[in-house]
Amino acid sequence: MTHSPRWIVYLSMILVTTLASADADGPSPFQRNFLDQFPDLHKVILKTKATTTPDAQHAAVEALIRRLLPPKDAARFLFDVNPSAFSDPAVDTAKITSNGKVVRILGNSGTACTFALYDFLKYQCGCQVAWSGRQLTLPAVFPVITRVVRKADWLHYYQNVCTASYSSVWWNWTRWEQEIDWMALQGINFPLAFTGQEEMWRRVYSKRGLNDDDLAGFFVGPAFLAWGRMGNIRRWDGPLSAHWLNGQVELQHKILERMASLGIIPILPAFGGIVPEALQRIYPQMKYSRLQSWSHFPDNMTRSYLLDPSDPLYVSLGQEFIHEMQAEYGSVTHFYNADTFNEQRPNTSSPDFVREVANATYRGMIQADSEAIWVMQGWLFVYDSDFWTPALIEAFLTAAPLVNWFGCT
Repeated sequence: MTHSPRWIVYLSMILVTTLASADADGPSPFQRNFLDQFPDLHKVILKTKATTTPDAQHAAVEALIRRLLPPKDAARFLFDVNPSAFSDPAVDTAKITSNGKVVRILGNSGTACTFALYDFLKYQCGCQVAWSGRQLTLPAVFPVITRVVRKADWLHYYQNVCTASYSSVWWNWTRWEQEIDWMALQGINFPLAFTGQEEMWRRVYSKRGLNDDDLAGFFVGPAFLAWGRMGNIRRWDGPLSAHWLNGQVELQHKILERMASLGIIPILPAFGGIVPEALQRIYPQMKYSRLQSWSHFPDNMTRSYLLDPSDPLYVSLGQEFIHEMQAEYGSVTHFYNADTFNEQRPNTSSPDFVREVANATYRGMIQADSEAIWVMQGWLFVYDSDFWTPALIEAFLTAAPLVNWFGCT
């Protein structure tokens, strides 16, 4: 497979979690080679992290520990966020120093500090913070230690594109706040952030002439959003109310603001080519194909409409969607997820077609954000390995000058 200089392809999460372990003195030779090969990814990570000042990240860490521990216990931990404290600011690293009474944590990011905090609580104090409960009884005297903790690599991905429909679509801010705290304590700094995207699409399509009735035949209900977003189904269990749509946007503001405050890099959604059937009324010459039916849903609720990558609408809609998110939330990331052929085959096995789809998807991102990086699942290649031959995979993954593929199967 031939890669352009700006291509990064993670063939599986195994590679993401084994960019070689490194000691506190700096990256391993493997990591250094990876950095030398892909300097653009390193620069984009640093730029995204720098959108929140060290002081703001410090304040966010202090707020987290006050949510986690009683005031007297929280006061026994002191934090300092300094991006230049260690050799590679892109790798979360922290130094833990305990004199028995007070624990001082110096980290190069908010998530470095919170990861180090949980390392100390878990391994030195026998504490645990889990989804099902917490054990946070601290000893009267802490162990006296000096320890450096360093993550194995730059980015620690979290969630699956279906997580929203499995769980989080029902969460309010209180539950999301708990989840983001848990992420930070685990050292997760690269989660999906998909909440509120249906309102962004409503705005995009409304500007294109579609009305609420048109979109009622497109949007699915909250429990099925994951599969509606990827084009597996349409209109099932919809429509979505204006109250619900607006509430999700308000919730996404809180999610993104909290993630940014801790130094967490969110992955926002992007356009993967799926459009409402009603768009044909506005653009009668629109070029499209129909995806296959999915999971025994009736044809009028599946067989989604996939824009042809040669249609100028494909790139335009991708650009407009990201612009709509930027207008609402600001420039909070350069990482975007799009999954087009989730458990569905295109109507052709032509390498040229899948290459053009990938290229149009990427151009929609890059025309809205010149530093965009595409994050996608590897599940489609595993789920339908009979269809996705090496030639088709190569065509799809070498269609654009910059793609990050995190294969989460």
